[in-house]
Amino acid sequence: MKKVLLGNIVLAALVIGTPASAADMPRKAPAAAPAAAPAAPAISWTGCYLGGNIGGGWALKDWANPSSDFDAGGPGTRGTAALGGFVGGGQIGCDYQFADTWVIGIQAMFDGSEVKGDVFDILTATPTFDLTTRVNWFATVTGRLGYALIPAGLLYVKGGVAWVRDRHAVLSPGVLVERADVTRTGFTAGAGFEYMFLPNWGAFVEYDFMGFGTKTVPFTAPSGSFSETWDIRQNVQVVLVGLNFRFNFGKAPAVVSARY
Repeated sequence: MKKVLLGNIVLAALVIGTPASAADMPRKAPAAAPAAAPAAPAISWTGCYLGGNIGGGWALKDWANPSSDFDAGGPGTRGTAALGGFVGGGQIGCDYQFADTWVIGIQAMFDGSEVKGDVFDILTATPTFDLTTRVNWFATVTGRLGYALIPAGLLYVKGGVAWVRDRHAVLSPGVLVERADVTRTGFTAGAGFEYMFLPNWGAFVEYDFMGFGTKTVPFTAPSGSFSETWDIRQNVQVVLVGLNFRFNFGKAPAVVSARY
């Protein structure tokens, strides 16, 4: 009887002690959550850039010489020279992005030019006079206002001051009669679109109009002595494509550290 009672006590102790023993057994630690992937860098247009461009240009130059004496064989009273040719150069500037999608900035641009043309005097008294003209270079300093249509795409307008260097000549027939080299100041307005196709690199297409009004230009003979004046009214238009390298482009990736 004592043996049966002792066996029952031992069995009960084992049953009662088993859950406690299982709870005390070591458990496998739960798998750690994978670290979050780094966030993609947010594109920012804030910063400065340097780049180059190439394109085509055209211009209209209205020549007028109201003081010319037709009977004396002067080069005529007026005519229009239509110019065309290639342009190419570079630009530098800085932008600042605000309110998420708006961008303001300033830019300076300088381009050499092969834009040239001529107009023949239509007067029968001097049919051999050839009025030739060429744009040697142009430069602009402009303010820019842009809107980020998409994070990597910027639509912008620009406006400011423009300069142009002209070379004019009067030939008859094919022999230099008089010439003038002059730098003129005017205004410019334009619009364009730039796309950030790689970090730090953007490609753009742009149209610019430059107006210079009418200027009385003094001409000199080959000897250097004063010859006469011409009133020349002109504008220049260009379409450009180019690349910009942007310094300090974008924002640093936001890396989220995992907690265990």
